[in-house]
Amino acid sequence: MKYALFLQGINIGGNRRLPMDDLKKCLEGLGFLAVRTYIQSGNAVFEAGRPDTGAGAATDIAGIEAAVESALLALAGFPVTCVARTEPELSELVQKMPFPGCDEGRLCVTFLKTRPDAADAEAFSALDLSPERFVLSGREIYILCAAGFSDSRVTNSLVNKRLKIVSTNRNWRTVRRVLAMAAANAPQGG
Repeated sequence: MKYALFLQGINIGGNRRLPMDDLKKCLEGLGFLAVRTYIQSGNAVFEAGRPDTGAGAATDIAGIEAAVESALLALAGFPVTCVARTEPELSELVQKMPFPGCDEGRLCVTFLKTRPDAADAEAFSALDLSPERFVLSGREIYILCAAGFSDSRVTNSLVNKRLKIVSTNRNWRTVRRVLAMAAANAPQGG
């Protein structure tokens, strides 16, 4: 099985530094195979390891996230939240993008660590955050930003507070590039 991993809040403004070479070595040290990283915001793709490779043999998302978070805490010295998706889940996310024909340069995805409670999801979906448009779908929020994500009203802090779930964001270009890397499993960067 192939996976995509998105780290929250690293290498932003010179804070919480985690070189991608360190991330790659960390994932390989856990037994994951064919590890590739993409840009410094903390994106990786990899395959599950052999059954005898410990954490690398994990196939459930929560187990993978927990193993990587534990290893990164030991490596970096600070907690790093990880959100993982299987390659099929990421492919489905791209296929179901709810804003056909939009300016993809204004499109972002917020990855939620878990599925929100139904009542919280309903309340969040009812928010009017104009001029942004957003769609909460399962463990993702698609955001069509009016100007750019840095000016969006759909922020991680709002998502975390309203849905009570940790989240991390990626622009559409990064989502598509990470999917292409997972599908091809060939070096694309970092």
